Amino acid sequence: MEFGVVDADYYNNVDNEGEIAALFYNMLDEDVVLEAGDKMMQGIFVKYAITNDDNAEGQREGGFGSTGK
Repeated sequence: MEFGVVDADYYNNVDNEGEIAALFYNMLDEDVVLEAGDKMMQGIFVKYAITNDDNAEGQREGGFGSTGK
């Protein structure tokens, strides 16, 4: 199972405003057929704190896996 984090600077980014997406990969040796209404994922939004000494520089320009992890 994989988990992801939507970074705080995702909000108000003109390249992705209002959209949160998920990337799926079929690891089976057979096709998977998705029908309208099938449920694929679940999300939980949790408020979290940031550090006082966060010295990140630059502007976020990524997408899936933009942090390199």
